[in-house]
Amino acid sequence: MAKTTRPDENSAPPTSRTALEARIAELERENAELKRSLGHADGQDASPSILCADENRSRFEQEIIESRNIVRSLIDSSDDYFALVDENLCILACNLAWSRANAIHPRQLVGHNILALIPAAVRDTVKSTLQACIREDAPKSFMISVDDRTFDCRVNPIDGGPALPRVFTCSAHDITRLMQAEKLQQEMELRYKTVFDSAGDAIFIHDLQGSFLDANLVFRELLGYNLQQIRQFRLQDLVSRSQNKPDMLGDPETMLTFQVDLCRHDGTSLPLDVSARRITFDNRPALLCIGRDITQRRRVESMLLKAKETAETSVRMQNEFVANISHELRTPLSSIIGITELLTRTELDEAQRRDIDRVAYSARLLLGLINDLLDLSRLESDRFSMASEPFSLLELMREIKNIFLEKVAAKNLNFSYTIDQDVPEYLRGDAMRLKQVLINIVGNAIKFTPTGSIRVRVASADSPDANAGSSSRKISSASETLVPIRFEVADTGIGMSESDLRRIFKRFGQGANTDGKSYGGAGLGLSISRQLIRLMGGDIEAESAPGRGSTFRFAISLPEAPEPEPAEETDQEAELAATAPLRVLLVEDNEINREMIQAMIALDGHEVRTAIDGLDALAALETFTPHVIFMDLKMPNCDGYEATRRIREIPDPVLANTPIIALSAHAQKSADDEWRTMGMDGYLAKPIQLDAMRKALASLAVGSCLPGRCETPPNPVQDEPPVLNLEILRVNMGHNDQLVRLACEKFLSHSDQYIADLESAASLRNRKDVQRLAHSFKSVTGTMGAEQARLESLALEQGAPTEEWTELEDRIARLGELVRGVYTLVAEAPEMTAEKATGSDQMP
Repeated sequence: MAKTTRPDENSAPPTSRTALEARIAELERENAELKRSLGHADGQDASPSILCADENRSRFEQEIIESRNIVRSLIDSSDDYFALVDENLCILACNLAWSRANAIHPRQLVGHNILALIPAAVRDTVKSTLQACIREDAPKSFMISVDDRTFDCRVNPIDGGPALPRVFTCSAHDITRLMQAEKLQQEMELRYKTVFDSAGDAIFIHDLQGSFLDANLVFRELLGYNLQQIRQFRLQDLVSRSQNKPDMLGDPETMLTFQVDLCRHDGTSLPLDVSARRITFDNRPALLCIGRDITQRRRVESMLLKAKETAETSVRMQNEFVANISHELRTPLSSIIGITELLTRTELDEAQRRDIDRVAYSARLLLGLINDLLDLSRLESDRFSMASEPFSLLELMREIKNIFLEKVAAKNLNFSYTIDQDVPEYLRGDAMRLKQVLINIVGNAIKFTPTGSIRVRVASADSPDANAGSSSRKISSASETLVPIRFEVADTGIGMSESDLRRIFKRFGQGANTDGKSYGGAGLGLSISRQLIRLMGGDIEAESAPGRGSTFRFAISLPEAPEPEPAEETDQEAELAATAPLRVLLVEDNEINREMIQAMIALDGHEVRTAIDGLDALAALETFTPHVIFMDLKMPNCDGYEATRRIREIPDPVLANTPIIALSAHAQKSADDEWRTMGMDGYLAKPIQLDAMRKALASLAVGSCLPGRCETPPNPVQDEPPVLNLEILRVNMGHNDQLVRLACEKFLSHSDQYIADLESAASLRNRKDVQRLAHSFKSVTGTMGAEQARLESLALEQGAPTEEWTELEDRIARLGELVRGVYTLVAEAPEMTAEKATGSDQMP
């Protein structure tokens, strides 16, 4: 081995050392046996039997030689060093590995001391081990290193029998590569362990049954267990009982993510955000999990959530405060405005009329400011929604003109509006909000224009300034065609500077040339207008210069609406009014409805007694015997069904058999069956129309049977009904101007109180009151022809028992907005104005 070389890497894989050594020992025993048998044969005379034995011996020797050659070939093909030595360590035989290492034939090595072939650095070690094997007659193994090569050496005694000298096998196996691989593996394991334990996140490995296989230092410290303790657990054992067990199998192809709360050693919870992937660990499938401690993140999220809830509560309380204060202020103001409207229709001298006009003007200014604050609150709380209903653009512009008729005349201004020919007259959108925007802009133009003119132009959005007849470009959406429209309001007023233009669209922002006292206003109108325009999908801009007036422009896109069909008019008043006078008991809890229906019945000379609920009706029957009873179905204390049942049980047959006509807003089959079952004789669906009332009374006067259902004919079906259809009110009132005016006055004086009562019931979380008030107000708005408000009241009534309070509050807020729009239109109705509009598009 002094001249050992590296074995050929391309050589055949070495035969097992143990098998070779066993085969060598077997051959030595056979050889010894053969020699003993040959020795005995030499001392005997030749005979036939001896000749036969000679033949067997020759064959046996041949087999031994062949076996030896095979073993020799196997031994020589090995890269390991094999040698057979005697007790004196002399070489009896060796394989080619020794020959290759020493450049000498193996036969030439026979007889040499094996220690002479061992390098001096390890010779003493080899010598002592060989001597110990000879002395103890026991196998020995040891390792030596020569020239950066490491050998695994073994010495085994061979039992040749007592007649033969003892021999020993010596072998050396080069394990350098194995040692290098083991060292590399150890280095990699150390590197892996270093990275594993120094990672900032918790890393753990468990098998598919959840049993922990390994865990890094961070995971162990977070849990408070050492590695041996952790390996005794399964992941399921550490998961918090309040949490569902995570999926621990994992998809071999994808990353698995989950959050889990583990129980620490001290009993506290450890929340982890875990990412896991299937791997092979120790030759079995496992899950490598990387978990991040999210305790701090959850704490921050909890703080942020609380802060968000606190902020939302603060905003909600602020909005509710503004809404409540606005409503509390608006309710008495509405009464003031309504009273002043009534007073203007009485006999007044010039001074009284002037004072009443001033009161009405101041009240409307204050009401406008309160409405602006309420709009601002709703815009901030995201509870603002835009309606979509057909309207006439021409009619809207005429309304704008009529609103400012007196102001323009008082300042001797010239006001005009034009609508280009290519702009459709009928559009679909929120006419009330568009009108609010125009009122704000035109109102500012009038306010800041001492002399001169205000001009409003409506054109297609891409029309040239001078070409009113150019064709408009229509935009097709998924469901309908949108028409882009540009509105322009120009005045010759005092104008604004560049700094003013940057400020006017901000909340409470006013131009520097206005001090808030000379012109008034809170600086909210333009801010609200811009928000409304943006909700419509457009935007607004302004151009101005000091002393040269101002121009405001905004563009929106609205779908075109079909032209409505004209309503057919029928006049049956003369025929129906000829009914003989009757005694009528009207049972209705709603004051407005009660007074309007009473006026309808009394219009034809009938005697009317009223009651506010079922109990009041029963008390009235003690002193009053009616021909017919009009009975509202839903009333407090005692409703129409209970009152009818009690009336039918009265001993007096005249009273017990009095015809009872139900009044209700439920024009449905289920309601029909219910009033029939309760013993009522007829049914009038709200809103009550004068013609339907007269028909019901006429059928009683002539002794004919009441119709199975005296129901108000349905209004023409519209996809989006208008805010107010005065024609419905006129039909309901039988085209009687006096009844129409009375209905309008009652609505102006009581509508705000209904909204206030609804908001109060909602704030007290009283579902029953919300449902009752919505039902009552539904009939009021239906009678007025305020179809949108009626539908909203119906939805509120139906949703009151089950909907969330936020949804109910939104409905009440929406109903309040609709009522404000109805309020404005009712106040401007021809029946409520001193003079009818002239219809001119030009005002001096």
